[in-house]
Amino acid sequence: GGIGATHDDITAESISAALKKDYCLNKKALKELEKYYKNKSDLTDARKKMAYMPKGSKIILNKVSGAPGFQIENIFVFAGIPIIVEAMMNEFLKNIKSNTKIYSKSIKTKFFESMIAQKLKNTEIEFTDVRVGSYPIFDGKFRGVEIVMNSYSKKNIGLAFKYLKKDPVMKFLINRYHDKISLDDYKSTNYALSLSNLIIDQQISFKAAMTIKKRFALIIQKLSYVEILNLDNNKIQSIGISFRKVEYIKNVFSFFIENEKRFIDLDAEKMKEELISIKGIGKWTIEMFLMFELGKPDIFSKGDIALINSVKKNYKMGDLDNDKLNNLIKTWSPYNSTASLLLWKSVEEKVFFN
Repeated sequence: GGIGATHDDITAESISAALKKDYCLNKKALKELEKYYKNKSDLTDARKKMAYMPKGSKIILNKVSGAPGFQIENIFVFAGIPIIVEAMMNEFLKNIKSNTKIYSKSIKTKFFESMIAQKLKNTEIEFTDVRVGSYPIFDGKFRGVEIVMNSYSKKNIGLAFKYLKKDPVMKFLINRYHDKISLDDYKSTNYALSLSNLIIDQQISFKAAMTIKKRFALIIQKLSYVEILNLDNNKIQSIGISFRKVEYIKNVFSFFIENEKRFIDLDAEKMKEELISIKGIGKWTIEMFLMFELGKPDIFSKGDIALINSVKKNYKMGDLDNDKLNNLIKTWSPYNSTASLLLWKSVEEKVFFN
């Protein structure tokens, strides 16, 4: 904390002194402030103080309120307001190399550890890719145990493959594409951008969507949510996004300006309720968001034309109706998301089960 315009915001000075570095104006930080405060009179000397930092610092962008944080050696400085911390962390993480992702799930129970110790051990024995821990809870109101399970998603997709191979079509696709698909490849920490990209995806080809999303990423690069809202609609439309989709994308960024911190703490059902209230976000977009951003394992979108076409071709069901589709979805459950990835890959590569 301590990135601010007041006399007691002394984090940058203190770090400069501790590292014996000059405390000086960072030109890149000043440019970020000038972009945020478009009216020059608003960029007062007090606010310019937020561009001062130890000499040699790299800035960390702040897409919420403009004033950047900074990195000097192994020290990283963010603002102290939670929603800004999160936005700056999202920028910071783009430059951090990560290893295999670990997924975690916790369950609060009214049991005592001694009652479930053996069951937890048996769970680890049966599911060798899952680590299970238990932690007593007593907060004056609730007494019990919190069970925490951790697992590597790459191994979990192996469980999905093992289950789906009972289906000859899925077995064929798994044998061909087992190393070509992963839900992890799509995850992002920027929900507003992810939903905007899903809006771009709506009703256009995969290749066209990829091209347009790259163009969109370039024109919003380093812009705050407020600055994206202030972009001229014609500029966005000129890269291949319809005016209606431009409106929908701006609806998304407007929503997250007000609700980002609150939204990320919601469970999946509450998220669905919130998202459907945004004009331009429909059932398909929400299904894709749940599958790719939240990693939900059992999602199949009946409204996805490419998926339906892949089912028709792979299962030789030109007369596919809702009952037949429901039977397949039931067969693939609880791994419909993995089945969907395989079906998409099939239609993308134009390779189908004979």
